[in-house]
Amino acid sequence: MRFHFAVKAIAAIAMLCTAASCVTVDQSQRGGLNLFGGANSSSRDVSKMPLTSEQLGQLTTGRKSLVRTDEMFLFAKNGRLLYEDREARTYSQGLWFLKKAKVDAANGRVDDMLCVAINSVEKAAFTVMPCIRLFPDPEGRKNTYLGISADCANTDTVMTRCNFEDRTFGYFVSFERPERPIPLRPTLVDNNDGTISDRATGLQWMQCSLGQQNLNQYQCATQPQPVNGGVADAQKMVSEFNKNGGVAGKVDWRLPTPEELKSLVICSNGKPTPLADGESCTEPLSSGQSRQLAQPTFDSVFYGEGAPYLTSRIEQQDLGRLASAFGKFGKLAWTVDFSSGLANPNVPAEAVSSMRSSRSGKVADPVYIRLVRNDTGGPKPATGSKKTK
Repeated sequence: MRFHFAVKAIAAIAMLCTAASCVTVDQSQRGGLNLFGGANSSSRDVSKMPLTSEQLGQLTTGRKSLVRTDEMFLFAKNGRLLYEDREARTYSQGLWFLKKAKVDAANGRVDDMLCVAINSVEKAAFTVMPCIRLFPDPEGRKNTYLGISADCANTDTVMTRCNFEDRTFGYFVSFERPERPIPLRPTLVDNNDGTISDRATGLQWMQCSLGQQNLNQYQCATQPQPVNGGVADAQKMVSEFNKNGGVAGKVDWRLPTPEELKSLVICSNGKPTPLADGESCTEPLSSGQSRQLAQPTFDSVFYGEGAPYLTSRIEQQDLGRLASAFGKFGKLAWTVDFSSGLANPNVPAEAVSSMRSSRSGKVADPVYIRLVRNDTGGPKPATGSKKTK
């Protein structure tokens, strides 16, 4: 069961109650969340007390994240929130708050709540906050919490009013993202300025994919920008990036050649690299090599997607089944697919973003960009490359 973040187009009325009174709230002014997709947990036995505001604060400071299924909440400074839908490969920014609410009026019990709002940049943009109480895992699993939801009023004070009748539940895992990833290859050097130098090739790479941005302490936190159009449009994207200051004070970034981009491929199944053109981490395989593969197939010091990345090479090809759309012969652009390590000419140069699957007719995976430059201040490129394991 998954979260749902779309604000309903048709207003519904929710009742927010305290021991003394209830108030009606327009659901269209809700903070954009329907936690846990609506699984009712009114019969679930929760014998332990929920986390206190101090404990919740520890889960939302530093580089902490809460993860559930294919979704992740990353808590940034100043009450900012980054939500990642890893299945849809989308990001949304929002807000988070710590609140208190009366749960048991007869006994005066007040619980601490973690409240969130997606796609909202101002607290005043909504009247209802989806909130959760987090409980220690009933089975005692470390860093795992049972979350029980409630719709709460958006108040200007720490105290809020919540509807605890129609509650839902779900499990969260807390983890802390490493401050900086460590390169797997000893030839890669993290320059701590958004670039990675490769001492073996004399190249300097952007650590983020083009379009990714930092969000407070989270590096390359946003979604990469796919190529929209053809290779000429991609070159315009690169030109604009350099005109706007590039990265690390360098403004001579460019599209890599297939050979350069292939130098980043790592096959976690132990297959030696660099791969030959038309070869992937799983095709062909030698005896004893597994088809199980970690994705994306580049070093963990880089950020991006397990998807095709564009190169600068364009060549004339017989387009075969694509002939009706692009003519019998046309220009194809080379990509390196970091879901498999495969490098080949497989997207029309004039319509990279329009490449369609010959089987389903659906638009294929987006094509992304990782920029490179010649690192003139570093070692010179190697004259030959040896396969590495």
